[in-house]
Order: sequence, then C-alpha cells, then structure tokens
Amino acid sequence: MEPGGQQGEQPAEGLGLLGAGASIAALPAASRAALLDLLLSRSEDAITISVTDTIDGTWCPEIIYANPAHERLTGYASADVIGRNPGLWAPHDRNGAAHAELCRRLALGEGARAELSVRTADGRDRWVDSTVTPLESDGERHYLLEVARDITERHRLLEELADREGHMREAQELTNVGSWKWDIDRDTVTWSPEMYRLYNRDPREDPVITFAAYDNLIHPDYIQVMRELVMRAVRTGEGFVFDFRTNRSDGRVQWLQSRGRVERDVTGERTVRIVGTTQDITDQKNSEESLRRQALHDALTGLPNRALLADRLSHAVAHAARRGSRTAVLFVDIDDFKAVNDSYGHHGGDEALIEVARRLETSLRPSDTLARVGGDEFVAVCEDIASLESAAALAQRIVEALVPPVVLSDGEAPVQVSVGVSVGASDDGSDALIRRADAAMYEAKLAGGGAYRVFDAN
Repeated sequence: MEPGGQQGEQPAEGLGLLGAGASIAALPAASRAALLDLLLSRSEDAITISVTDTIDGTWCPEIIYANPAHERLTGYASADVIGRNPGLWAPHDRNGAAHAELCRRLALGEGARAELSVRTADGRDRWVDSTVTPLESDGERHYLLEVARDITERHRLLEELADREGHMREAQELTNVGSWKWDIDRDTVTWSPEMYRLYNRDPREDPVITFAAYDNLIHPDYIQVMRELVMRAVRTGEGFVFDFRTNRSDGRVQWLQSRGRVERDVTGERTVRIVGTTQDITDQKNSEESLRRQALHDALTGLPNRALLADRLSHAVAHAARRGSRTAVLFVDIDDFKAVNDSYGHHGGDEALIEVARRLETSLRPSDTLARVGGDEFVAVCEDIASLESAAALAQRIVEALVPPVVLSDGEAPVQVSVGVSVGASDDGSDALIRRADAAMYEAKLAGGGAYRVFDAN
C-alpha cells in the first residue's frame, strides 16, 4: 500500500518528480492536470468553475465545470449543469442581501464568502457556505471558482438553539427571576426582592444600590467586561446578555445571567435607563462543565482521555516549534494485565488501574500530561525535555514506581509496565511521536517487560 493512497491505486503520473519543497509548477502539464483532476474529484466540497463576460453586478455566469460533490449536493448531474447559471439552485430572490454583497465584492476583484439557501433538483432546501474566488481573466472573459460546503445541519442546530432560548425566555416569566432597573441620571438601581436573595444581600442593609456598587457584587474577573457591556448599551441602545460569577461573602461559587434592555427618552436619542432580569444559572454552568469534563476525561481514573491528549500534544508540538525545544512522548502499557483481571475480577482490575494511574502521575513532572488511551494503556506528554537522557530518566522512574505490588481490596497484585520513549525535534508531528513511542514500548515488551526502551530510527 502506497503512503497517502488506497491499496492498488497509483499516484498521478509524474508526482514522483516532486522533491521536498518543490513547486507543483515543476510537474509536466499532464501531471498537473492529473493532480488537479484528482483533487477536484475527491473533494467533499462542491466545486464549480464559471465563466462570465462581466462581473460588474449584472454578470450572468455559465458553468464550465462541476465536480462530483456538486452533483451529490444539488442533485443535478454534472453534465447537465454545463452552460447553466449557478442561480439555478441558489435563486437570487432567496438570497437577496447575501447575493448583492457577493456581486459587489466580485466587481471589486475580491473573493467573497456567503451563506446561501439552495434548492436541490428534488425540491429540498439546503444551506451552503459558499466561497467565490475570481480566477485569472483572459481579457474578455472572467473565470470564477466557487467552493460550497453543506451547512444544513449547522443551520438546523442553530434554529433549535434559538427555539430553546425562546422557551427559556417564556419560562423565566413563570419563575422567580430577579428584576432590576438602573436610572442613569440618578445612578440608582432598583431591585426586586428576588435580586437581594440572588446576591445574598439584606435589603435593610443595602436599600439603595448604585452602578458602582456592582464592583463589590461581581467577581473581579468579570467587572471590566460588565462595565464595557453596559456602557456600550448606553451608547448604542442595544441590549445585552451577560454571564458572570458573583462575589458572595459566603464563598459559594455562583453564576448569574443578566439580560438588559435599553430605554430611551422621548426623543429616542438618549438612553435614560436600562431594565433587565437576572437569574441563577449555577446548575446549568456546573452541568456544562461536567459534560465538558466527561467528554475529555476517562471515567475510571479521571485522567485526560485520547481526545484531550491529542489537543495537549498538538499544543506541545506547536510550542516546541516556536521555541525550538523538544517534546517527549512516553507510551506505557501494563504487562499481562489480563492476569490481574482473571485473578481479582474486573473490580480488582479497576482498582489496579486507578492505583497505576496515581503512581504514574507522581512519577512525572507537574507540567506533564498523563492520559489513559486504552484499557491498560497510558500516554504521557512531556514538554521542554532537556535531553534524551532526561526522558529516559522519567521512563525509569515510571518502571520503578510499579515495582511494589498494588494493594487491592482482595489482596496484593504484582504489576509491571513496559514503557516506550519517543523524543521529537521541533518539526516532528504528534502522530509520529506516538507511533514511535508505541513501537519502542513493544520492544520493551519483547525484552520481557518491566523495562523501557527509547525509539531508535535505525
């Protein structure tokens, strides 16, 4: 199987002529054409090339090429759209402002991007994110490249979100949501009784609230943002929605959401007050945080999972590229973990995994990331490694940390690990580092386990 292709496929003729960093222009014309055809035909985005006599706003382009993805998106066979106007599936009357702006930008010789409503051959409505780019003109005709991506699902989710927000507004009217009004000229803020409860304040002690008083009510991290939002509302007349933490005297972490609406004077030129509502959204924020944590962490050990590891490793590689430093990846696998499960059951196996994770974490540096990526597999990402010897020393500490038996509810289990070490320079990618560490780990296993090996390209 050739790298970058499917088994049995041959690369476009002449591609082997390209050396590292070479320009595609170095290819023979036939190879360039083959490469272009391959890219267009394999693209998941709908791509068309159109030609028009003018792009001054009255342009009426005709399609001269449409790729297979275009046919899948619109339902129109590629052969049937040649010579036709793209407006066939993106009617101008359904995309008025977006289409007008697209024409204006193209008339200036600029590329344009717009979200357009399209109608497929079978009458279905879909949304696309379309980018139109002027190509080189031959003097009489102008060529336009359009790349369109189906975003129908995204629009559907946004509509669902808008519906949910509408239902939330209705629900707030039926609950004890605090209300407030800020008289700007007098600088007095009037609170409903619920507002005092939300802020854990006694109305007898704080009968009059001023705008400046919020500096003591809101967590310091959010004061400046709050001030900017409110002052912008005063200037522009636009409302706002603001999520923030409070500065409660009892130390409880609390999240509130305030919605503000501007009221103008009789002339409509000056903002005289802002009225709004405030509600406690702590449970919602905690649920969101819990969901985010569940999505990025292993349920058993609490360690980062494969998804979070990929993100951390990507950042580490980028950091190394900027600073010219080195990143190490340590691939850790428990030797013969099946024996632990067979002897102590799955509950005992889970206990062992939790203890192994704890010992691995204590063996690493505080700045390192340890993730569980499989049943008995762990990966550590270590940034700013001074040398190969430093990475090897970390691996040795891990091996030694697992020498003492793991204490379980039903006894002690001997557990040892094999560790593979891969150290990358600033231009090594994430996948390469993990593959090398994985290969080195298997070398350690073949040597009998309970040891580490460093990846050796030779």
